[in-house]
Amino acid sequence: MRVVRGALANLRRSPSHAAELVSQLVLGEHARVLAEREGWLHVAGEDGYPGWVDELSLNSPDGSRGSPPGRALVWTRRAGTLREQRDPASEPLCDLVLGARLGAGPAGSAVLPGGGRGWAEDGWMDLDELERRFPRAPEAVVRTALGLRGVPYLWGGTTSKAFDCSGFVQRVYALHGIRLPRDAYQQAEIGEVIDAGPAGHGLGAAHLVFFAERGSRVSHVGLALGQAGRFVHSSTAQAGVAVDSLDPADRLYAPRLAARLSGCRRVLPEAAPPA
Repeated sequence: MRVVRGALANLRRSPSHAAELVSQLVLGEHARVLAEREGWLHVAGEDGYPGWVDELSLNSPDGSRGSPPGRALVWTRRAGTLREQRDPASEPLCDLVLGARLGAGPAGSAVLPGGGRGWAEDGWMDLDELERRFPRAPEAVVRTALGLRGVPYLWGGTTSKAFDCSGFVQRVYALHGIRLPRDAYQQAEIGEVIDAGPAGHGLGAAHLVFFAERGSRVSHVGLALGQAGRFVHSSTAQAGVAVDSLDPADRLYAPRLAARLSGCRRVLPEAAPPA
């Protein structure tokens, strides 16, 4: 087992920096090595998704397996910087993205995989307390998703630096303790089927909304707001995370997406359609 040692690790389709980006892992996440090839590792992330990663992105086999015994910390802001000292003007060690995980060190520090420690502005939360900040409640999931509006789009992106559609949904739900598969077509198999109703008015908060071209498998996913057909998603058309609507009467109506609507799912059992 290896651990991501920098802000993120890029997973690629084949062992080359020029190959397609298929997913990403963030600081502190684990990866299981499946094969090795000339400086590259074929790994499976914690969600089981496979890809090739530059071996320098992960700690060495004899390094720390991740968080040391004791408190584990999760970074809860969109962005941050881990620094050598408490002083915000001190040298940076690495960027921090939403969901990064490190062990708690002395004097308010965070312990890096394989050793070393650093400090960051207020944004850490004990892993054991994460559910208090990110409960498994539909409205809370929606708040987290809306807080990521403006994050740019990146095919294969799963971090708060840049998301693709399914990476966005996966990361948001993961913060709330729900593990979803990596790709949109896989996510479309999770949970209970929901009738979106006319113009999406049957959608409740945190329901997943899926889209596909005619005769093709699901290729896009969004997260319903529970507001008359509106949903938030990471979109190439919007250049990132933004809100669109299935309702023709809404100023945010997205007709091309509405025509591609292929299904809706409820992941959280307590989610319900709006009154």
